[in-house]
Amino acid sequence: MRYARAVDGEVFAVLTTNKLLESPIKLDLQLVECDRVTSPWLAMATDEVDGIRFDAFGNAISYYIFRNHPGDLAGDLSFDWRPAET
Repeated sequence: MRYARAVDGEVFAVLTTNKLLESPIKLDLQLVECDRVTSPWLAMATDEVDGIRFDAFGNAISYYIFRNHPGDLAGDLSFDWRPAET
């Protein structure tokens, strides 16, 4: 995260469950490049900015995270919607 902040200026961290961990606690940290957090379509709604949806008070309520970098040559633009509280 320190390297991404120095080079790109930002990075996202997602708390996730990793069932392959050899521990009774399966909590894991997944780093997400900031370019992968973006809207999957041209957002015309005022409650969404660059892949982040906000409530009426400006709090983030959900994120759109592409499974791959949107600039990859493979062209896979599938994404996951992640609620902000998880």
